[in-house]
Amino acid sequence: MAALQPDLWATADTVSLDAHDLARVADYLDALPAVVHARAGHGPRQFQYTRLPMSCPDEVLRALAELEAEPRVVGPAVYQLVTGVVRRYAEDDAFGWATVRAPREVDGADPTQARAALLARVEALARARGGPEAAANQVM
Repeated sequence: MAALQPDLWATADTVSLDAHDLARVADYLDALPAVVHARAGHGPRQFQYTRLPMSCPDEVLRALAELEAEPRVVGPAVYQLVTGVVRRYAEDDAFGWATVRAPREVDGADPTQARAALLARVEALARARGGPEAAANQVM
């Protein structure tokens, strides 16, 4: 990794790479002997370094559904907590080793479509609530 010297973008709890550096790091990791040995006997390209599904927990989805059913019942702190967790799952990219190039969500959905649908639900909830959250989402 030191030889690659990728540009790392870091926040308090995440580290990310741009697409070019990610491809270089993935190629490097793909060529490591441990990976080659892990693939031995399992056919070519058995393990893929790819974007992983968001796998949003059922509890989070249930909390979002409850907010959607009664958008104005909860206060701003609960609203921000639930929508913040939902956004984190929908917007964060996680990469890792998988046995297929494009893993699906647990329910079989395409991850890109599932992420977009989840963010659309949050935006619709903000519009239903009105107030500053709706205006903030329209500015983004």
